[in-house]
Amino acid sequence: MAGRTRLHSDVVFGDTTQDDDISFRNPKKRILFDEENTNTPVEISEHMKCYLRIRPFSEEEVDSKEDQKCLTIEDENTVATHAPKESHTFKNCTHGLGKTTHKFKFSRIFDSVTTQKDFFNETMLGLVKDFIDGQNCLVFTYGVTSSGKTYTIQGKPKDAGILPRALDVLFNSINGKQWPNNNLKPKMFMDVTRLSAEQAAQEVKIKERTLKMVTFDEPDVMSLLGDDASDLSIINNTTTCSESSNASYGPADSLDEVFSDLENRVREEAAVNVEDQGLMKFSVWVSFAEIYNEQIFDLLEPIPKKKTTRRPVLRLSDDRNGSPYIRGLKEIHVTSADEAYNLLTVGQKNLRTAVTKLNHQSSRSHCIFNIKILRVVDKGNPNHARVS
Repeated sequence: MAGRTRLHSDVVFGDTTQDDDISFRNPKKRILFDEENTNTPVEISEHMKCYLRIRPFSEEEVDSKEDQKCLTIEDENTVATHAPKESHTFKNCTHGLGKTTHKFKFSRIFDSVTTQKDFFNETMLGLVKDFIDGQNCLVFTYGVTSSGKTYTIQGKPKDAGILPRALDVLFNSINGKQWPNNNLKPKMFMDVTRLSAEQAAQEVKIKERTLKMVTFDEPDVMSLLGDDASDLSIINNTTTCSESSNASYGPADSLDEVFSDLENRVREEAAVNVEDQGLMKFSVWVSFAEIYNEQIFDLLEPIPKKKTTRRPVLRLSDDRNGSPYIRGLKEIHVTSADEAYNLLTVGQKNLRTAVTKLNHQSSRSHCIFNIKILRVVDKGNPNHARVS
């Protein structure tokens, strides 16, 4: 499912003194741009779009004769479901109880031969444009286990899903228009903080060490991070610890597999036009969280090596405006789609470790990969930024 939420949040920079915690909130509605550039995003109100993608049967399912013609596509918006003849529903209907056929409407239905690229172009390309233009956008999948959610979202290196393709389009579009450093960082829901030189350097260090987690055969990340392992971001708030989660490292992907994935990744070449935004620079930050059993974990945080060390649990909080955010969730500045893709890989590996070693049930695990864009006027030391 995909949709656009409220327009944007404007944040106003206050004093340029670089304190550790200068936050710039939105006390009133005002535009980001200078007088010579008054091109602001258009307010949009629409229903959330709901797409249905039908996956093909596997060879095993075909051999098991699981194709019982239970689903038919009537048109690009309507699908009909038919109760199998051996089902309780079908038998009850023969006695006048209920119906054997039900119809459902969707924004668009994609059949089992739809390619990853076609699905992305039809459902996501316009949404990426809206996102770059300043809209808040949400995309999520819903379906039973093995219905194709992960394939649609993440895909494979040579057949990317909508998330890697969206990252490619994003960075293709803002190429040459990125904010030159990482001294502006998103905070809480949609606030911005200005980092000191020391804090900005620490963020670079955190990013480099997090990216190194991609390529460990026998990970000993806690030893690698040293003193930073207990506090990977001096900008984020502290976390609490779970009383029920125990963690240890599981086998990681081999170096050959990781490098093969990165080298063979087929990149999306499309881009959207951002020239109409004028003198604008962009700064991109990502985070990756897991919600499991009503507990929140940072998938970019190294999993403790010792079984006696509990996995840190994060807390859902509200900012001063009542907007929710995950307290202590690490947000990392990225300058390319490959960097963001590598962080996605780090989170996936940590998630697999949790599934295998903590006996997590995948059906009860929900992941949130969040991308934030800071849009600032390319003019000296800017005093305004917009977050989407």
